[in-house]
Amino acid sequence: MSSTAALLPAAGLGLRLGAGPKALLRLNGRPMLEIVLDSLKDEVDEIIIGVPPAHSAEFRQLFPDHRLIEGGAMLSSSLPSSMA
Repeated sequence: MSSTAALLPAAGLGLRLGAGPKALLRLNGRPMLEIVLDSLKDEVDEIIIGVPPAHSAEFRQLFPDHRLIEGGAMLSSSLPSSMA
């Protein structure tokens, strides 16, 4: 039996926005990442989220049921570590 996983790079710090991690920005009162997770939950068997190391505790508190990995400073460094 095969399974499908989704890898969500969500380690962006939103420095240009000045509002903290982009994935945690709220849209209609919910973190944007939560909206994405809800849309994927029936489509994949596992969701792996790359999070910013400085905010990993906050992500773990908000999304305790998902596998979280700490991302790198840039997307190009986050993806290889998340696929290991």
